[in-house]
Amino acid sequence: MTTRQFMVMVLLGLAAALTFIASTNREEVADTDRVSTPIRSGYYMLDATIYGTDQSGEPLFVIEAAQAVQSGRGQPIQLSDIRIEYAQNRQNPWRIAARSGSLDESSNNLRLEGDVTATRSSDNPRDTVQLRTEVLSFDPLAEVVQTDELVSFRMGEGDLMATGMRASLGQNTVELRSNIRGQFTP
Repeated sequence: MTTRQFMVMVLLGLAAALTFIASTNREEVADTDRVSTPIRSGYYMLDATIYGTDQSGEPLFVIEAAQAVQSGRGQPIQLSDIRIEYAQNRQNPWRIAARSGSLDESSNNLRLEGDVTATRSSDNPRDTVQLRTEVLSFDPLAEVVQTDELVSFRMGEGDLMATGMRASLGQNTVELRSNIRGQFTP
């Protein structure tokens, strides 16, 4: 083996060793990046359905949404195109709809926004109730919906407008709070 061939072999060995060391360092850096990157919790669902039961395990309400997104643990669940059926009274359930809303897991409170309607139909048209507002808070466990916003209330052929309202779905009562005006035929 000549000196020249020996030098070429040493240089090739050195190049191979440097390539090996460089590739090992890249893998360690990549592993470090993976370990230091926090894992994001959360989820995204289409056509989501949430079922709620009363204390005896009987169905109480169903919340359906076209989309449900939670960006992280403890964050509110954002819902869109919401439909709720509150069925304590199976004959005349309340049906609630809204464009969007958010569900706070810590309080079980659902805040609905955008063209919110709550309707309880009846065989007797005079007993059919419809509420309309832009913002409505729904607490399914307390069986209450309420708002501080402008609300329209229709029962049978009577129409009322008010600022603020609280309705007990379980007891089928509606309390209009202030600035009440309209026509109501008892």
